[in-house]
Amino acid sequence: MHQYSIVQDLPMPDETNGEASRSRDDIGVLESRRTASDSFAWTVPGLALAAQAFLLTIALAPDTQPAGRVVASLVGAAAMFATIVFFAKHVYYFALYDASIWKLRKETGATDLRPHALARWELPIDADVVRDGWLGKTSKSVILRMRPSRTWVAVLALFFILDVVLFGYGIVVWAGRSPGWFEVPDR
Repeated sequence: MHQYSIVQDLPMPDETNGEASRSRDDIGVLESRRTASDSFAWTVPGLALAAQAFLLTIALAPDTQPAGRVVASLVGAAAMFATIVFFAKHVYYFALYDASIWKLRKETGATDLRPHALARWELPIDADVVRDGWLGKTSKSVILRMRPSRTWVAVLALFFILDVVLFGYGIVVWAGRSPGWFEVPDR
């Protein structure tokens, strides 16, 4: 296996001579790694947006010098790009963990706990998920089918584009050809 594989040390059930308990232990290890990766990865976009808010305050301020606007927007674009790359890599890890967990669960006969499998269970009619309309062909189920990771990447990409536009604006102003977008009018 590749040296960076996250499951390289986990034996598959056919390598354990039928030791189902070993495979169940592997499922537990993978699930805990998935949970740790999940909690870590979801904090990064939030922190990136906090940094972006600070940098946009500088880049959009009417009294910011052109060089400051260029630097703030360049740093913002770099931060957004790095966040997109980081997050995309973790989305790959999420998919790899989920596929590995599902494979081991299937091979060991463990219950399939993926959300779409749980949704097929006969749930009590008074369960919140049933009563509130989260199951079936409702607008809420459409929201559930959306991938949060793709939504986050799209939002981060929009901020990246905004930073690139502000970078271009800063260069234009620096060159002495200001369109006056952020100038404070005289009173």
